[in-house]
Amino acid sequence: NFEIIRFFGATVWEINPAFIGIMVCSCLIRIIFPFINVIFPMLIIDELITYKRIFILTRYVIFMIVMNGAYYALNEFFENSKKVRNEKLMLDIQAKLSEKFVAINYSKLEDAKFLDLESKALFPIIYQNSLIKMFDETGAIITAIFRIIGLGMILSSLNIWMILLLVVSSALYVWCHKKLSSVAVMFHKELEPINRKFTYYIHMVTDYKRAKDIRIYHAEPLVSEKIGAYNLETYSKLQKLCKINATYGCIGRLSLALQKVITYGYVMILAVKKQIALGEFTMYVTAISQLADSVND
Repeated sequence: NFEIIRFFGATVWEINPAFIGIMVCSCLIRIIFPFINVIFPMLIIDELITYKRIFILTRYVIFMIVMNGAYYALNEFFENSKKVRNEKLMLDIQAKLSEKFVAINYSKLEDAKFLDLESKALFPIIYQNSLIKMFDETGAIITAIFRIIGLGMILSSLNIWMILLLVVSSALYVWCHKKLSSVAVMFHKELEPINRKFTYYIHMVTDYKRAKDIRIYHAEPLVSEKIGAYNLETYSKLQKLCKINATYGCIGRLSLALQKVITYGYVMILAVKKQIALGEFTMYVTAISQLADSVND
């Protein structure tokens, strides 16, 4: 839902713009750097086998090592920065929500409508870390789209039927993933009233500030009973979700596996027939592998 993404993006930008900057930089790095491991191995192998220019070969190897080191260092830096910024973002969002609650008329604080809205807003953000997951998934999709376009351009010199296979298998995987996403959304919508009903008891066993209430009032049997009831109500829905996930997940993974097997086989045949050089073979194999990973992302 782009409207939700836009709303939360604007809200996070207002609260903590540095978090958005870190996400954008992280995406750019993940888009650009993987192509180094697609193109430069081909150049290195060509220099090693065909041209044998030691100086140029050495430069290619050093450049590839330095760039991979820079990629892993920067990626680690941005991942750690996201974790730190996420902690601050959670505190800022809770403060902003507190301001909203304070502004609500006192007589409406026990209104079921407002309590449901509060539960829908706080439970996924605080207890399921959904906000950071939303930004991570959005960034992964944008990164994967650019990588797929770049890798598709590299693989476009293959047989037209291979290109068609890549498109069809990728489209099948995306369709399966869309079905899984739709089912997951419906699952969490069905969980909303259950979470609302048991939120108080969940807080009692997850918030240490409330743990003394259980001991003082000897509420262990009551809390155990309520948590057991919560588990039973969610289990049946979770069981159904797992079955659907297994079905569509298997179809999607089989489509990617079939994509790899056929394209690998085709490229190997071209290499055996000496229609492509060893460097090109390495480039195509790496590109096919990264294409499948990008579609999966």
